[in-house]
Amino acid sequence: MEQLEMSIKQRPVYEKQREDRIARLHKDLRVARNDTVRFDTYQKLLDEYKYYNSDSALNYARRRVELADRLGEPNFQVHSRLDEAEVLIIAGMYSEARDILSGIRREEVPDYLVPFHNHVMRSLYARMSEYALRPQDRDRYTALADSCQRVFMATVDTASLIYAIVTADNLNTHGKYRESVDELEGYLKDHKCSIHDYAMSACTLAFAYRGLGDRKKEKEYFIRSATSDMQSAVMDHMSLAELAMILYQEGDVERAHRFLQIAFDDAKRNNSTQRLLQITRVLPQINEVYVNTLQSKHRTQVWATVAISLLVVVLLGIMLLLRRQMRKTNAAKQEIQKANDAMHELNDALHKANDALNETNRDLVRANRQIADNAIIKEEYIARYMDMCSVNMEKTDANRKRWLKLLNARKFEELSLELKATSPMEDELRSFYESFDASFLTLFPTFVEDLNNLLTDDGRIVPKKEGQLNTELRVFALIRLGITDSVKIAQFLRYSLSTIYNYRTKVRNKARGERDRLEDEIMKIGRPKAPGDLR
Repeated sequence: MEQLEMSIKQRPVYEKQREDRIARLHKDLRVARNDTVRFDTYQKLLDEYKYYNSDSALNYARRRVELADRLGEPNFQVHSRLDEAEVLIIAGMYSEARDILSGIRREEVPDYLVPFHNHVMRSLYARMSEYALRPQDRDRYTALADSCQRVFMATVDTASLIYAIVTADNLNTHGKYRESVDELEGYLKDHKCSIHDYAMSACTLAFAYRGLGDRKKEKEYFIRSATSDMQSAVMDHMSLAELAMILYQEGDVERAHRFLQIAFDDAKRNNSTQRLLQITRVLPQINEVYVNTLQSKHRTQVWATVAISLLVVVLLGIMLLLRRQMRKTNAAKQEIQKANDAMHELNDALHKANDALNETNRDLVRANRQIADNAIIKEEYIARYMDMCSVNMEKTDANRKRWLKLLNARKFEELSLELKATSPMEDELRSFYESFDASFLTLFPTFVEDLNNLLTDDGRIVPKKEGQLNTELRVFALIRLGITDSVKIAQFLRYSLSTIYNYRTKVRNKARGERDRLEDEIMKIGRPKAPGDLR
């Protein structure tokens, strides 16, 4: 319902879109190179006006008939007369439509127009059956509509939307509502259609659910159909009128009256005789209830105004009595007020002092927490550093002894090759980074997960091997340890300064929240919560 109300508010936008399309077609018509192009442009204008302005649609339908007669093309003549008959049926001019259709012989209809011809014939007889006054006329027109229906269904593509809609509509006519629902809902599930086609489908489904007695689904699909009608900027609002009747029966008289008024006004703009007849049958009844509701509200407001006025008079009397009493006790109240003011000032001072003490306590807690956090990190890294230094000293001494042996044995070439080799340095760096990764992940076991929680889904950083960090993760691991200078990070990781800057910028751009606060949030990873953080 909210979507429908929003679509109603946006009606000028949707109508402007249709008017723009019509304006472009008028421009195409002015520059048409020949009558064949002009004939096709009339068809496009007819389609735009068909459910928007029946007078204009009929005008272009008749222009198309005149042009077809002038061209002398039989297929064009049949097609244009079928279009004119369809517009007359939509406008509720059944007698005129029947006259046109009576003048078209079956053998004159080309094969590609046979489905359309039977569709128009079926629409005419179905509408005449719906509005027939005598039962025998209604039965005769229904039989004719069924006959056209069978011919139509034999010629139209069974996978098309029009086949599904006509089948469902025919099933509704014969009380087979469940089969109608299965037919249309199955089609809509597997196919996409235009907004206007969806409006017709949803309207047919609403009537099927009405037949099943499912009031909730009936209302839902009338709302969906009316919303699509608004968005496609049509002026023939069957679904909105039916929805108005449901709302009226539910007691939502104001909305029912507003919806029915919209349908009535648009039907007048469209000169839709059939829709005006449908609406005028129920509009006076709803309008009467709506007016009575407004009058009831007005009477309620009048009595409320009288009651409030009397209450004001009583209150004024009480205020006068209180004013006299207040004069007698004014002096005492002033003294009490002074004492209260002094107490309030003292209380405010105590509150401020208490707030200052609480803030100081929170600062101390945060400082102690940071000191403890840093102490843990320092102790862990001192132990790791001492262990690494011991290992490196042993490796250095072993290398010194080996190189001394090579020097004493005068194996200068072999000594030179060892000194020039880079693999030991690479091995040392790899060992150093593995040690750094292990130490860091010991201190912050959930660092990778916590960092990824700060990033978008497509920006997550996944290390190649569990228990190790990649270069991007090491950059932000160093930041977590308090090393925020890109120069120091570049020296530590043996990368260029521009590379480190690019890593930091790339990850900040993937932040889930504010990118400038990402590194501040990273500094909080692994930090224990203090009581002061509960504010």
